[in-house]
Amino acid sequence: MKTSGDRFRDTAALTVRADGKDIPPFFIKGQVGNASIASGRRPKRGEKAVGGMNVALMKKYAKHIAYYPSEPSLLLLDRASSHTSKKTIAELEDYLTPDGQQMFKVMFIPPKAAFLVSPLDNGVIAAFKQHFYGYDRSTFELKKSAAKLAWDEVSNDAIKNICSECGLDPDVPLSTIREKFERNVHGILPEKLEPHLDLFEQWKAGAIVIDGADLGRGVQYDRPAQLDDGTLDGIKWIEWKG
Repeated sequence: MKTSGDRFRDTAALTVRADGKDIPPFFIKGQVGNASIASGRRPKRGEKAVGGMNVALMKKYAKHIAYYPSEPSLLLLDRASSHTSKKTIAELEDYLTPDGQQMFKVMFIPPKAAFLVSPLDNGVIAAFKQHFYGYDRSTFELKKSAAKLAWDEVSNDAIKNICSECGLDPDVPLSTIREKFERNVHGILPEKLEPHLDLFEQWKAGAIVIDGADLGRGVQYDRPAQLDDGTLDGIKWIEWKG
């Protein structure tokens, strides 16, 4: 009989390579301050409970993934606080390849752009969960086993294809990737809002003041961050830069 799981939250950190090759999951055992000692889920005296990834665990994660690259690699991360920590970046970029080169160059996904460029968000996690929930997950060890089995069922070809769809394919011209992304970014101003564009431009220029939307109270107007290397003319994206 399949079991839906225990009441504790554990984490399996998935890492994909653009060529689809396997990197095993990194596991984080969750802790709760009021858990029984027998459960193995109570943190040690003076330590904080572990709810998910943190800076200390990122150091262990770095050691986990450093076993697999044999040449300098770009490591693309989301902007979780444990990822953007200076200590985390220094730890990751301190690893060297067998021939002495820097192993990882850390880069972060631009804000609100995961729907375009993150393989995990674009199908990898969904494919993993499809298999994971079919296994017994009633204990931490069974969860680990289920995660390993589920990850094995996500084929390398599937991961490679998802990465390619996210633009992580050196054989695809950059212009082609940009065109594909542009079709997925709804940059055109909705027709129903066009009558308000002149009012918006006046407010942005400081010609009028609107209650509750005063730029003078520390609120700065910023263009959308999905494509932070582009420019916006007020209606649609008109330029992309590499």
